[in-house]
Amino acid sequence: KSREDLIGRTDEAIAPPELAVKYREDDRRVIASRQPIEITEKNVGADGRTRWVHVVKSPIFDAHGNPVGIQGIFWDVTAERETAERLERAEANYRGIVENARDGIFQTTPGGHYLSANKALARIYGFRTPEELIARRTDIEHQVYVDPHRRREFADLLAEHGVVDQFESQVYRADGSVIWIS
Repeated sequence: KSREDLIGRTDEAIAPPELAVKYREDDRRVIASRQPIEITEKNVGADGRTRWVHVVKSPIFDAHGNPVGIQGIFWDVTAERETAERLERAEANYRGIVENARDGIFQTTPGGHYLSANKALARIYGFRTPEELIARRTDIEHQVYVDPHRRREFADLLAEHGVVDQFESQVYRADGSVIWIS
């Protein structure tokens, strides 16, 4: 709509009834609280398309500090919202794959501290949970590898080739027993 189509018209004249009621309630809340509000909400346009808009409304005060009106701005955040939703779905999918994998999957710092581990790795190493593994194995080089130099060899291969395959080593389990991993 043009400026001329909006100026001087009520919410009821320019918005669907359910949105006009909501807009009016938001306005009353801003006036009553004397505080701005900021919300992101779903909006169905005149063309029937669903959009997400970010809305900021704040009171306008007269010279005596009395609220006399509302000023508001909004902008379309549909693309950002859809991108965030796709990212959330992808993260949930990834998390499901990692958590349900039969292979041990982990991330570490270059200094040898676990950042994350899945349930399979915890089980392979004899821990009840990934959190227990992460808490109790704080120096991978010395607490996990039987031969501490193997961690450096692994890191060097990863740095050189970007991937490590067929790397076997002996590691300690939680109970101190030794197993082979690849």
